[in-house]
Amino acid sequence: MQNVVYLHAEPTPIAQFLRVGTSGHRQLENFLAGGQLPSRRLVVGPSAFAKQKDLVASLQEGRRELILDTNVAELSCLGRYEGAGQDAPWANPEGVLSPFHFGRC
Repeated sequence: MQNVVYLHAEPTPIAQFLRVGTSGHRQLENFLAGGQLPSRRLVVGPSAFAKQKDLVASLQEGRRELILDTNVAELSCLGRYEGAGQDAPWANPEGVLSPFHFGRC
């Protein structure tokens, strides 16, 4: 960034991840096609994965690192489970995940 003035040495980047939200993936496709998507690591969620399959395929072709957020925390909470999380293939069809499901009982 040319407009940033560092008071100390410029920091070394560690790990940047860009979360692909439930909307806006078409804009990311445009950035990627135009060579304007600098992120090398992206996180995708299962609830919008079907809508974003074109973007995911393009990211894979571009050798980007993709991380699937399994939403385990959401599948463990009743309020969040009742949303799109329950449609994940790994969701418990009988309800929210509990400590029992993780061998903690």
